[in-house]
Parts: sequence; C-alpha cells; structure tokens
Amino acid sequence: MGRIHSVTARAVIIAAIAILPGCGGGVTIPTTDSGRQASESATFRRDARLPILVDKSPSTAGVFLGEVCGAGSVVSCANFADTFRHGIALGTVYTDWSVDFTKLIKNQGLDAWVQAGVTPEVTWQPTSNVTFTDINRGAYDVLFATSAIELKTWGQTIFLRPFHEFNGNWYPWGLTNQGASSATDRAFVAAWQRMVTIFRAHGASNVKFVWCFSTGGLNNDQKYPWNNPAKAYPGDGYVDWLGFDTYNRGNLAMGQRWRTFDDITQTPYQLATAISNARPIAVSEIASTEYGDGGKLKSSWIRQMLLEL
Repeated sequence: MGRIHSVTARAVIIAAIAILPGCGGGVTIPTTDSGRQASESATFRRDARLPILVDKSPSTAGVFLGEVCGAGSVVSCANFADTFRHGIALGTVYTDWSVDFTKLIKNQGLDAWVQAGVTPEVTWQPTSNVTFTDINRGAYDVLFATSAIELKTWGQTIFLRPFHEFNGNWYPWGLTNQGASSATDRAFVAAWQRMVTIFRAHGASNVKFVWCFSTGGLNNDQKYPWNNPAKAYPGDGYVDWLGFDTYNRGNLAMGQRWRTFDDITQTPYQLATAISNARPIAVSEIASTEYGDGGKLKSSWIRQMLLEL
C-alpha cells in the first residue's frame, strides 16, 4: 500500500468511504461532512480461519481505498485489515491549525498505521479567524514553519489536506466568505503557494498536499465564475493530489432524489482531470445517506460503487 507515495497521474484514491451492513459485515461507519463517525459498536469480526488478503501488486496506477479511521473510530486504521480482511492505503483524520503535529502523531498512533501499510492523511482545517489576506501578509508563516519541522522530523509520508471544500459557503475559509470575487481566487492561490513554499523550504518533502473542492459547491459556477474551482487552482507545482468531496443525499422522507455513484462522481471527476491531467485524483470524501427503505438502496449503492471501481 505504500506505493501511493509515488503514484502516477492514472491513479485514483477513494480516501473516505462508508462501510455498510449487507456488504460483508455488520459495522456501520457513516462518513459525515465533518469527518466524524457514528460511535456505534462494531459487531463484525474477521473469522480467524480466513487469511488477511495482502495486496502484492507493485503498480502505481489504479484505484486505492481509504477510510476515516482515526482514534475513537469504530475500527482503527491500524486494525482495519484484521477486521475486514483487506488493508487500506490511506487513513484520514481531521484537525485544525491549533494542532501540535508531534502530539497528533503520538495520540493517533500513526506509527502503527505506517507499520500496517496505511499512509496518514490529515484534513487540516484553518481556525475560524484565518483569512487569505493575513496568510499572504505572513501572519501564519511561523505556524507553517513549525508544522513543517514537526512533520519532517517524523519522517514518514503524510498527506495534508488544508482548506478543503473551499468553493463551498459553509466554512469560514470558503471563497464566498473570504471576498467572493476573482481577487479572492488570486488571494487563495497566493496563500496556498506561500504555505507549500514554506513547507518545502524547511525540507518537509514527506508532506504531500491535497487540493480538494466540493461537488456541492459547483452549482453556482456559471452564476459566479470566481467560484469555479479551476480559478483557484494553485498549479501542479504546488499540488500533489487533486481531490473532491461528493455525497449521495437521497432521502425519501425529505424528498431528496437518490443519486448513483456515477451521478455524483462524473462531473467533479471530469472537472478535476480538466484542471490537471498531471496529478492523481483523490475522492477525499464520499458516502450515501439512508433512503428510508431499511438500507436496501444504500447497500446496493456501495456494491455498485465497488464493482465500478
């Protein structure tokens, strides 16, 4: 699984998926927009008579799977393979800019992840008062430098996903909340490039940056051209993975249309590959709601997704 460190542009990682009843186990891990998971007890355990399936392929192309499985999750990243008979390539946790990465590495047990063949990803969320203007003035240079040194000292490959879903209006770092203009796009690009430049200047080459937009934020692109993620792309020289988040929110009681895996991935995937054909793609968050039929549609949805992958 460590080969995702050097993947080709023809690789895709499904970084956070939901594991559902009726699909080979009795554990439900619904992945939410904020990355938190339901605290339900795990009822499924691998039959000890069945071996863990080991991925021995040397290929750096293809599809790799991941999960949100940090400390406090139903199934931890380090124990994922032992529970489900197959390992994952990437494990995701969420934190904000107040984090001490040295403590996070210890508290999350990331060394055990690495031993299990799981590369960590941190969704690094700016605190509520962060502005692109302040970043570009240098107000966060010390934070970036300190974080870079902490992660470089650890030495293991780690994915960093800052400013995720920046094209939505629900986070304070969203383009809508930072100025809502073409100038905001330029400020975002400058802030991203400044951050990456500082990490590199401190030798943190083990940190891989994931630039991630939201499918839910694409609806207003034609009305507000500045909200098109392509306008806020920092460039291949500053991005290691190009990602998007997408959800099926179909619900009978709420009158929400049920959407297939293809429905929710086709448009953002085409946009991502149009933005850059030189970077691998990460579906950084993906899941399906319950439709209200006892889980039948949801389990079929996951089966179809895995068959297509």
